[in-house]
Amino acid sequence: MDANQIVAIGGVITGLGTIYVGYIATRSKVKVDDVVTVQAKLDRTNEALEAEQAARRKDRVDMEADHRLDRAQADAEHEDRERSMQRRIDMLSAQLDEALKALNKLDRILFHARTYIARLLRVFAERDETPPPRPEGLDE
Repeated sequence: MDANQIVAIGGVITGLGTIYVGYIATRSKVKVDDVVTVQAKLDRTNEALEAEQAARRKDRVDMEADHRLDRAQADAEHEDRERSMQRRIDMLSAQLDEALKALNKLDRILFHARTYIARLLRVFAERDETPPPRPEGLDE
């Protein structure tokens, strides 16, 4: 093999590696965006829960001032809304945990891919015909 063929093969491998890393980076960005979206939903739900709890305290004060007799019904309504919000918070927290787990694995794969491409570039820069071994975890 002459030098031009090695350079051409190196260019093709570099191009394919760039496409692969771009794809992985895009997926990683989507995962990060998903984490941000779920975190924003979680924050909004927590704020709504705090607002509901504040409304409950205000209603309780109003009921005591008005000597209302339907306090049990009002408390039950507040408790239902709070339980509903707490279930949503639990669900969003689980989604956030799953998104973070997926992000961590994806980042690890991206790191391995970048390491492999850097080694390939170094090998072809030295005009060696054998590419380095693929790092563990690259195909996970």
